[in-house]
Amino acid sequence: MKNSILIVIIAILSILLVGFAYVSQEEELCCKYNFCANITKMCEEKEEEKGTEITSEKGVNIKLNNIKEGDTVEIGFKVEGSIPGSWFTEGVFPVRVIEKETNSVIITNTARADGEWMTEDYVPFSFVIDAEITKEGSFILRFDKANPSGLSDNYDYASLSVNLKPYKPVAEEENVDVKVFFPNSKLNPDMEDCKLVYPVTRTIPKTVAVAKAALEELIKGLTQEDKDDAYFTNINSNVKILGLSIENKVARVDFSKELEEGVGGSCKVDTIKAQIEETLKQFDTIDSVVISIEGKTEGILQP
Repeated sequence: MKNSILIVIIAILSILLVGFAYVSQEEELCCKYNFCANITKMCEEKEEEKGTEITSEKGVNIKLNNIKEGDTVEIGFKVEGSIPGSWFTEGVFPVRVIEKETNSVIITNTARADGEWMTEDYVPFSFVIDAEITKEGSFILRFDKANPSGLSDNYDYASLSVNLKPYKPVAEEENVDVKVFFPNSKLNPDMEDCKLVYPVTRTIPKTVAVAKAALEELIKGLTQEDKDDAYFTNINSNVKILGLSIENKVARVDFSKELEEGVGGSCKVDTIKAQIEETLKQFDTIDSVVISIEGKTEGILQP
């Protein structure tokens, strides 16, 4: 009985607390309770403000969609916004990048209208911030009204303070070409020499373990282009490389048991060995190859 009374008291107090939070619009308190959060919009996630409006010296509002005062952006950032058509001449107006510390113009970018500009209405525009800087710093983007006549009555501008960072290009992944070896029914139609295999080039990301990477490409098997050119493989695609070591120009490579699954006939065995050996011996660090399966070198790959 006492427990029931206690539960009722707690429930009443909770309802009163939630009601107080809702009525008083105490956001932090209200948003702790699902009931209160569900009946008010004050707990909804607020989208981070991305843009702003700046006002020119003569009271013209410039709308910026994706940048605001104090933002930090990288050289190459594309600014988008809208401005009255009267700011354009031939569909463009200048945006000067000014170093805040020295108040010197380091470059003038060109903002271009994204649509018809011969109007008094707002016209979308965009430009890419372009400047040669070596370190992050404070700059001013000064939006100047196009004024080819130079008349003072036509002069107007608006400013936005931002931090600019040098552009850091994403390093392109460095690749390397390796060869993988397959038999070919056109080049060796009667399989008179079962050890005769032919190279096919694969492009892979550069790695210090290039020999193992080449073997992995060999195990992946054939592309459709390879098949169309009559290449084939005797190596099962589910084979795993358990280990590879190279010492004194001898490569010792250990495979999973799948390497010899379904193997039948001495020709097929010879081809498998040749595919592995020639793929590894393309590298200057390897003269010979020792193949093992799960640590065993004797009695493996029997025809």
